[in-house]
Amino acid sequence: LKGDIMLKCYHKRYWSATRDVIFRLQFHTGAIQGHDLVFGKEDLDNASKDDCFPDYGKVELVFSGTPEKIQGYEDLQNDYGVIVDYNTSDPLIRWDSYV
Repeated sequence: LKGDIMLKCYHKRYWSATRDVIFRLQFHTGAIQGHDLVFGKEDLDNASKDDCFPDYGKVELVFSGTPEKIQGYEDLQNDYGVIVDYNTSDPLIRWDSYV
């Protein structure tokens, strides 16, 4: 990826067709130095004024050019409650700004 990136995180309600934006953030790939970017609550659109998002909350993005683990980040993994369905046809998950 190169250039401007916008990331939106939604709360998907399985019992409804609606999706609520939890937060939104934007950055340019030129801002990445090293392997990660960290955004605090004050940096996140929607979450910055939302009392449901904790004041100590943050979003950390970890980047790698290969699928191998990055030295120093070996312990990162999804929580047991995080389920990623890569075989979905949901347009929200498969959305691509270049299509």
